[in-house]
Amino acid sequence: MKKLFTLGPQYHGHGSVIFAWQPNGNYVASIGEGQRNLFLFDRRGVQVEEVALKSTAKVTQLEWDKDGEILAILQQGEAMVMLWRHAENKLDMLEMNSKDPTWLAWSKVGPQLVIGTQRGNLIIYNKRTMKKQTIMGKHSKKVSCGGWHPQENIFATGSEDKTVSISTEDGDALESLDSEPLRLKNDPSMVQFADIKGDNPNESSREKIVSIVLGEVTLLLCNLKDPQKPTELAFQPKYGTIRAYSWFGDGYLVVGFSQGFIVIISSQMREISEELSSVKYHRNSLDCLCCSKAAGKIASAGDDGIKIISMKDWTEIRSEKIQIRPEAKVTQMHWSDDGELLSFCTEAGWVYCYLAKLTALSATCNTRLAYLTSLREMTVIEGANENGSKVVLSTDVEPAFVALGPNHVATGMNNRIWFYSCVDQASAQCVNEQEYIGSVESVSLNATHACVLIEGRVYLHQIERNSGDGKTIIFPRKEDDRTITC
Repeated sequence: MKKLFTLGPQYHGHGSVIFAWQPNGNYVASIGEGQRNLFLFDRRGVQVEEVALKSTAKVTQLEWDKDGEILAILQQGEAMVMLWRHAENKLDMLEMNSKDPTWLAWSKVGPQLVIGTQRGNLIIYNKRTMKKQTIMGKHSKKVSCGGWHPQENIFATGSEDKTVSISTEDGDALESLDSEPLRLKNDPSMVQFADIKGDNPNESSREKIVSIVLGEVTLLLCNLKDPQKPTELAFQPKYGTIRAYSWFGDGYLVVGFSQGFIVIISSQMREISEELSSVKYHRNSLDCLCCSKAAGKIASAGDDGIKIISMKDWTEIRSEKIQIRPEAKVTQMHWSDDGELLSFCTEAGWVYCYLAKLTALSATCNTRLAYLTSLREMTVIEGANENGSKVVLSTDVEPAFVALGPNHVATGMNNRIWFYSCVDQASAQCVNEQEYIGSVESVSLNATHACVLIEGRVYLHQIERNSGDGKTIIFPRKEDDRTITC
């Protein structure tokens, strides 16, 4: 684990903080408790925007829509929801008749934002049509939790009236529920959807499951084929209360408990009664947990730091443990979809971002090797001599490709390449930047020239900007209609 950046109390104050990454992972928004200003940072932790909200009321939710275009902001006790439009850097107010929003969530596949209210009503806002509709009487008390299905445009809402309703994108009750909400014996929280394989091995169809934590101690699994006959999972009292849980694989659940335990169970009926793993990873307490399917790891925050657990054998990867100040309790964690970035925040106004996994990107020239050592950092070493000179370069972008020559390294993405001198650390600098008329497919370097393949044509030019005549030669010649492939 390599620390990428930290964002401290100079942005958030010394209280709790909340953050939200854009779905594509390019930007992260954050705001501290009691602060008026919302900040936007890039993947290096560099501030790119500062947005002044209308009040300092505590922000309870920050939610990006699926396209990363609009950030919805819910503030405690405020009569409206704020929508910040990223492209226009514009803050809009979403007026509401009831003036009592308590929960919100964007659809994972559509343009809808659903908002729950103190009185149990729902408002559905469509970002494309910019219209909103009110669904009265969905619940009789405050809407406190909910979530959207990851692939289908249906959502569930939970309320303090001890019911969970499952609705279509228009707010209508799902047909299989006969307009009846699920009546529960305890307060619902942490509502999630999952698609899992059925118990019948001969059937290829997937089954939709809604999972709900009840009273912080049991987990209710409702199959939408027969939602009025849910399965309730109770756990050993020594585990404490449920702090977080996540679906992974094909119907498996990882559940984190307040006393430091992490339990792995299957939702398959034939395996549901037994725990596949139960380990006390933290000495006294567990505060947060999140999973990365891409990295195959669980990150768990407790009183003794953040521990990384392999999902192959449920053992702790001790070399990746992150130590944090004991007084700084972790309140939120997020793992990027590609498994590269692990972010978390504390009660003391800090947001941390660590590089958990790095794309393998490298190139060789004779006995030298260039490889990616951070999102925007290349290291060039002498492979034949361990004590040989090492050159570390900061790149202008997160590179998608790299090439190495005797004296230079080239990195780039799409139709642009940056060329850096890499003879030694003292001369390590950008010596040229080139933009081409198509996406770069491959690059080769010799001591003085670069050879770039783009859409069947090769562009040959000098590497350094101030050397030679600066001309570019293109192969094949105009009269030759053949294409070059490599």
